[in-house]
Amino acid sequence: MDTIEIIQGDSKNVIVFVEEGAELIETLWFTCSELGIKKQLSKIDDTHYMVNFTKQETREYKACITTYDITTDIDDDQRYTSKRDKILKILKKGNPVDD
Repeated sequence: MDTIEIIQGDSKNVIVFVEEGAELIETLWFTCSELGIKKQLSKIDDTHYMVNFTKQETREYKACITTYDITTDIDDDQRYTSKRDKILKILKKGNPVDD
């Protein structure tokens, strides 16, 4: 599942699976330049990481179809892009619940 859909004003947890070299990972980053997003993923276990989007954050995102990357920092100061230009859809909330 590389395409991510988020509805404006909703919370969303996205799980990323790491197949190889998981023991070497120092940090994973989720980035989307168009929306100004740079978020560090949290480690769940040796092969799974999670990025969390809060309702407060997604409320501010404009409705659009854009792209995101997952970038990996390795222990010895190496960095590589593990997912590049994957689809991120921010969907307009049609019937919002006022908080």
